Amino acid sequence: MTEDDTLRYHYEKELALLRRSLRAFADRYPRAAVRLSIVGEHSEDPHVERLLQSFAFLAARISAKLGDDYPEFTEALLGTLNPLYLRPFPSCAIARFGTSSQFDSQTAPAVIDRGTELLSNVGKCSFRTVYDVVLAPLRISAAKYAHTPTAPSHISLPPDTSGLLSITFSSSQAGKRLDSTALPVLRVHLAGTSETVASLTDTMLLRSAMAFVEDGTGRWTPLQAVPIKAAGFGPRESLLEWRNRHLPPSELLAEYFSFADRFHFVDIDLAAIVAAGEPSAQLTLHLAIADVHRDSWAAQRLAPVSAENLQLFCTPVVNLFPLANVPLKYDNATGAWPIEVTHTSGALTEVWALDLVRTDDGRRVPPFTSLAHGSSPGLAGPWWTFMQWRIPESPEKTRPASLTLVDLNGRESNAGILALSVDATCSNGDVPRSLPVGAPGGDLQMEGNPLVGRIALLRPPTPVARLPRGDGALWRLISQQTPHAVNLSLEGLAALKSLFRQFAALSATHSPHIEGIMHLACKPIMEWIVMQPQPIFVRGLEITLTVDDSAFASTSIATFASVMERFFTPYAPETSFVKLIVASANNGWVIRRGEPVAGSAPIV
Repeated sequence: MTEDDTLRYHYEKELALLRRSLRAFADRYPRAAVRLSIVGEHSEDPHVERLLQSFAFLAARISAKLGDDYPEFTEALLGTLNPLYLRPFPSCAIARFGTSSQFDSQTAPAVIDRGTELLSNVGKCSFRTVYDVVLAPLRISAAKYAHTPTAPSHISLPPDTSGLLSITFSSSQAGKRLDSTALPVLRVHLAGTSETVASLTDTMLLRSAMAFVEDGTGRWTPLQAVPIKAAGFGPRESLLEWRNRHLPPSELLAEYFSFADRFHFVDIDLAAIVAAGEPSAQLTLHLAIADVHRDSWAAQRLAPVSAENLQLFCTPVVNLFPLANVPLKYDNATGAWPIEVTHTSGALTEVWALDLVRTDDGRRVPPFTSLAHGSSPGLAGPWWTFMQWRIPESPEKTRPASLTLVDLNGRESNAGILALSVDATCSNGDVPRSLPVGAPGGDLQMEGNPLVGRIALLRPPTPVARLPRGDGALWRLISQQTPHAVNLSLEGLAALKSLFRQFAALSATHSPHIEGIMHLACKPIMEWIVMQPQPIFVRGLEITLTVDDSAFASTSIATFASVMERFFTPYAPETSFVKLIVASANNGWVIRRGEPVAGSAPIV
C-alpha cells in the first residue's frame, strides 16, 4: 500500500466517523441542525461540508503518522544493517551459453567468470552473470526415469529401490574421451515446469539411495556416494553483491522467493564418475531411487524427464551494472544534486545504489546512515543521503534520483562543495521483463570471447519487485537481526511464517508451501565434529521443521531445507552449529536430516 493509499484509507475512515457524529448531533440538537442545514449524515450547506472534509483530512494525516511505524528510524537503521531490503529487487533470468566453431579445437575448458557483462540484442539491457560458467566439450545426450528398475545380474540394488534415474554424458568432440575434459565438477540447471523441477530436485537430492556408473562396455560400477549436491549456496554465488562473506538470512530469503530458479542447479562430481568407469566417450550415471511409488505425484512428474530438463553451461543473470565517475550538478531550486545516469547502450537507466561519492578534489563523502560518525577526525562531514522518487501508479512521472548533503543533525549543508561525482550500481528498471526470448541468433551478446556462441534466455526476465514496508514489516525484519533460539518453537512459528509471507511478496506466483510449515521445534544437542587440529564434541541446536508434503507439489523440499539451514545459522554462535531435520506431517517420516552447519552469530 502506497502513502497515498494509506492517507485515503484514513481519510475515508475519519470522514465516516464524522458523518455518524453529525447524525447524532442532529438528533440531539435539532434546532442547531436546521441552522447548519444538516440532513441525516450530510449538510446541504457547502461550507459545512468543506469543514467536515478539511477536518477529516487533517485527522487522517495525524492517524497515518501515528501508525506509520516510524519510517525515519526503521529505514535509516535498515539502511545501515541491511540496505538491500530497501532497494527494488532487479530483474533476473537464466542464460544458457552455446559454443562457437572455434571451441571445437579447444583442449581445455573455458571459464566465463562471475560478473561478466552481457547485453540484450533487443532493448540493449545490461546483465551480469552470477555463477562461473565452465564451457567443456561434453553434453548430456540422454536422461530418463524408469518406473521398473533393472540392472545387470552382478549388481544388487538397494532393497527399497522403486525407480531408476539415468543420465548419459557424452563427449561433443569426435574421438575424444570424457576423461580428457579435465572438468572435476559439472554444474547442471534443472529446467522445465515448476512441478517437474521440484520432483527432479527432490529425487536427485533426497531419494537417491545409491549411484552406479555404466561405461561404454555396459559394465556397471557402484559409487561410494551419490555424486550430486545442491548448488548456489557458495559465498560468491548470490544474485546481489554483499559486503561480507555470507549473505544475511533475510537477503537469502529475498533471493529464494523472488527468483527461485537461481537454486535450480546441482553440481555433479564428474571426476568420480569418470574415475569409476572405463575410459570412453560416453558414460551413464544410474541413480537408484527409493520410496517413489509408480502412481505417486513425483513418479508422474518424473515420467517425461529427458535431456531437455538437464541444461549445461547455464547461469543466473541479474540486471545490474556499474557506472563510475558520474558527474553531478547542484540544483538551486531543490537544494539537491540530481543523479542523471546514461548507459553507453542508450537504454533506460536507473540508479539502484550509490557505491561511492567524492568531491571535485577527490575527497570521499561518507553516507549519513552509517556507523562511522565521530570515528575519525577526518569524517567531520558533510554526509550524503540518497532519495529515489517512485510513483508506482504512474511510472512515466518518475523523477531522477538525487543526492543531498547534510550535516550531523540532518540539515542541508553543502560545506562549500561545488562539484560531486559518484560511482553507482544501475539497472534498466522494469524494461527487461518485456524482452523477447528465443531468437534464432540468441537473446544476449558478449564481447571479447570468440569461444562463446549463441547466448539464450530460457524464459523472460522477472519483473522488478519491492518488499513491503508497512504493517510492521520493517520492525519484523529489525527483530530478526537479533534472533534467539527461544523463538524456535510452536509459539514462534506464526511470527516466522509472517516473515516468510513478507518476503513472498517478491514472488510472481503464490507460495503455498509457507502454509505447509506445520510445526517448529528446537533442542540442544551435542555432536562429534571432525575438525583441525582434532575432533571434538560441540554443542549445537537441532531444529525440526514438520511440513505438509502436499503443499510442496511445485516447490522443492530439498531447496527449501537448504535455504532454511542458512536462515537458522544466526540462532547459533560461530563456535556452535545448527542441524536441521525436516519431517513429514502426514506420516512422521524424516524427509531430510541435514549435516551440522556452523553458526554465524558473533560471540562478541
